[in-house]
Amino acid sequence: MDYRYKAFISYRHNDRDTAVAKAIQQGLERFHIPASIREKYGTERIGRVFRDQEELEITSDLSKKIMDALDDSEYLVIICSPHYTESRWCLLEAETFIRTHDRDHVLCVLSEGEPPAVFPEILLQDGAEPLACDWRMDFRDANRMELPRLASAMIGCTYDELILRQEKYRRKRLISVLSAAAVLGTAAISYLLWSNAAIAGSYRQSQISESRLLASQSLAADERVDRLAALQSALAALPSEDSSRPVTDDAVYALSRAVYAYTVPYHIREDWRIDLANDIVSWQTSPDGMNITVLDNTGEFHTLRLDSRQHLASFRAGTGQPSEPERDPAGNLITYAGGSVYSVNPVTGKENWHLPLKYRTLGMTAVSPDGAYIAAGDSFAVQVMTAEGKPYLSLPLPEDTGGYITDLCWSDDAQYIAVRLRLAGQGYQFGIFDFSTSEFFLTDTVSTHTDSFCFDRHNRLLVLSHNDENSSWTYGGTAHINQAEYILQAWDRDQLCFAQRFVTAEEPGFPLVRAYGDGAVLVLGSRIHVLDGQGSIIRTLEAGGIISALPETGEYFHTVTADGRRGLIMADTGTGSLQKSFPAGHDRVEMITGKDRQTRYLILKDGNVCVFTYLQDDHLVYLPAGQMRDAPLGGRSNAGQAVISTTEGLLFCDAETRGAHHPAAAGNHVYHILDITGDCVSVLDIDAGSGSLRLQNYDHAGKLVQEWPLSVNDALTADGLLASPLDIADKVFLDAYYSAPGAACVQSRTLYIHDYDNPQKIAMLSLDTGEEKILEVSLPGTFSLTAMNGFDRASALTASPDGAYLYTVMTDRNSTRKAVLIHLPDGEVLELPGTPDAAGTAVFSGQQLVYAAADGLYCTEGTELSDVVYYTGEPALSFAVRDGRLFAVYPDGTLQVYSQGERIRTVQLPFGTGAVYSAAAFRWEFTGDRLCLYRDDSLDIISLDSDSSLPVYSVPGAVLDYDPERKELLSYAYDPQKNDLYYYPGLFREYTVSELIDIGNAQLAGYSTAGKEGEQK
Repeated sequence: MDYRYKAFISYRHNDRDTAVAKAIQQGLERFHIPASIREKYGTERIGRVFRDQEELEITSDLSKKIMDALDDSEYLVIICSPHYTESRWCLLEAETFIRTHDRDHVLCVLSEGEPPAVFPEILLQDGAEPLACDWRMDFRDANRMELPRLASAMIGCTYDELILRQEKYRRKRLISVLSAAAVLGTAAISYLLWSNAAIAGSYRQSQISESRLLASQSLAADERVDRLAALQSALAALPSEDSSRPVTDDAVYALSRAVYAYTVPYHIREDWRIDLANDIVSWQTSPDGMNITVLDNTGEFHTLRLDSRQHLASFRAGTGQPSEPERDPAGNLITYAGGSVYSVNPVTGKENWHLPLKYRTLGMTAVSPDGAYIAAGDSFAVQVMTAEGKPYLSLPLPEDTGGYITDLCWSDDAQYIAVRLRLAGQGYQFGIFDFSTSEFFLTDTVSTHTDSFCFDRHNRLLVLSHNDENSSWTYGGTAHINQAEYILQAWDRDQLCFAQRFVTAEEPGFPLVRAYGDGAVLVLGSRIHVLDGQGSIIRTLEAGGIISALPETGEYFHTVTADGRRGLIMADTGTGSLQKSFPAGHDRVEMITGKDRQTRYLILKDGNVCVFTYLQDDHLVYLPAGQMRDAPLGGRSNAGQAVISTTEGLLFCDAETRGAHHPAAAGNHVYHILDITGDCVSVLDIDAGSGSLRLQNYDHAGKLVQEWPLSVNDALTADGLLASPLDIADKVFLDAYYSAPGAACVQSRTLYIHDYDNPQKIAMLSLDTGEEKILEVSLPGTFSLTAMNGFDRASALTASPDGAYLYTVMTDRNSTRKAVLIHLPDGEVLELPGTPDAAGTAVFSGQQLVYAAADGLYCTEGTELSDVVYYTGEPALSFAVRDGRLFAVYPDGTLQVYSQGERIRTVQLPFGTGAVYSAAAFRWEFTGDRLCLYRDDSLDIISLDSDSSLPVYSVPGAVLDYDPERKELLSYAYDPQKNDLYYYPGLFREYTVSELIDIGNAQLAGYSTAGKEGEQK
């Protein structure tokens, strides 16, 4: 179709939006299309652009002039700003255009404000945020960088292709001008060459700006779980075969996030989510695991393919809210709704058959294990039909039963049907139909509440129940839980085989019983009980509240727990393991395995179904070592070895050969690494058997070179730091290398530590000679070296590099805090200004001290207060100083970089407010041109020389150390090949940019293949 106008510009008539609209109209109508683009795409020029220059009159409809122009325009350009969305006329223009044109012909230009708030709502209805050109900059820059983006969309070429051709055109024009002007002399030529270089530099800068925009779009797509868009935008932000685009840290970070690089086992990726207009209440997956049919709270079903996310069908079964659906062997959905049983093909949404029931008051369905029959609970009878929907058998309840059916299930051999009966008064009763003889067996009253029931492999009915009086109660805003009593009964038709009582002091969120082997599995609260055939406990696993239990085969039984862990019980060996899995806050979990053999998990959360996949990074290599402790201790020495304290003893690992050896075995010993940065590795050896302490020094090959015995009664064993008598299970936190500054610190080969019995005293232990000294500090009035008050823990210590001063906090009994410098030779105390934070967060850089106070970060030079005070408005979580620059992390998840008191850079870290509030959660390390920010469960690598607002990359698993020369990360993670309850040391190799691009292209190809398969089907 030939259009009169190439584009219609829709905008609000205010100064800013009018100026943008005018610039775009003139720019498009004058836009020069390079010859090669004209020949390839057949477009000589953009053509006319319609821009209404008059305000619309107050009428009920758009004028005929506007309607005609909209209808006769190929593209609609919307100037997006907060003013646009406030105008009913602007929104009407957009709606009118979309009714008669392809939505792909709507182009957005940002004038003011932030997306998506400035986009018309009609463009956001499918959940996708439209791509937009950014005109929120100088008009000259916008014309150079953003106008080609609009033009390329209208021409049909790519942005990179158009920019490249324009640049070649400019260069050819410059060359011709240079040739013609050669007679003007060297000065003129030099000027033109400089101009050409300036154009090249400007083009490079525009590519960098575009890469950053694409990277931000990739991260935004990742946040809204659009992995395809995240991959596409991240790859477009980096060089390709036909592009010389420069590499930016933003783009590398975005791509590493999009491909899920640097992941440890059991880290999960949310591939996508089903977010409908109404909340999802249940779902069913197809036998091949490729389709999912969800039921929303209005009674409507929706079927989608899991690989391509293609919407296959929407349908209803009868009227009202359907019952929980089941699938027959052919993959049809079986459900009860409005008094009838329905069979529906979920792929097409077409009904196969429906069969009305007699009573039509309350119904539920169950497909027999062999798929031959369908049983429907019809309040006072079980109606059995064939898989084709033909009536087969009616099993009415005896008249004297006195209850109605609320649930039912089949036995594994399809011989029996159990029904749960709600009695007229309180309580439940169970009935069992013999399907082959139509006999009916009635159990005794069970209890006021039944939680779960099923048949075991011996066709005994297992019923888990409890009584009201054992439930929890609340008083004064505090929840109290009695000793809750649960009863497991086993019925052989009407004969009670056994009744076992189980008492728990916690409130089980999802009490559950499932047949398992010759016995059963019982889930109560945080425990999984494996039972024998008589209901006796064989084994108990601590797991957290169960929210889903999935029998896999005769050998395996999967559970998913409320605290975000996946459980696996193995029947043959009698062992069990718990594995990290899901975020908290979900309501249902199902594990599926598709044709691609990849295990996926469906999670019902907040009314949406989220699709997750387990990940493991190929760059993670485990070291041959033992388990690591709850708080992993260690790091990489100056010679490159990894030194770690494990359950098997002190471990030295060679990063080159992946070899490892234990120079000191564990036994009853616990090894705490005190210092790893000098010429030797200093270790505190705690013998839990004898209660003795030893200070040991090892060379970098792991050979013991020095050893001194230490008294267990000195300051090193003060209460709260090292318990006495010593126990190997004690959680000792004497690790100044791993933790942020705390009650103990190491500086210049000296260990400084409080005497907890007397906070006025500080113990000093030389790691080179084993010599111990005690310094008694003279403090004013009622002050002591405690963080909060005289009854609280000792305050943190930070030593100066030359060992002359200690920074700490003193507090009196009124909780008045003061920052102090202690002169170590004589114990003299110098009070510093400001009210320090309770954590005593401080750092030395040479003779410069920076410490956290309530009103900002204070800086001293030696003992003199500097003129520079870094005021932040809120307390910093942690900070570090290097080369005159100060790096501070704040609770909003930003890293601020200061120089001479002025903020020069902001880095957005991948965590936000509330994620981390303790300075002890951070450890800083400068390695060459990079800053490594360690947290309890992640590492952020930040370039010190880049002006990027993002890290270079992040590792979502716990990391001990980073080697900048080998580009390796010393990490610890669960090992699927070993006991995955514990951490094991491993090495990550850093990805190159080309490796990330290859991975991204491979994943993108996988998405494309899945999408084509989905379309074909």
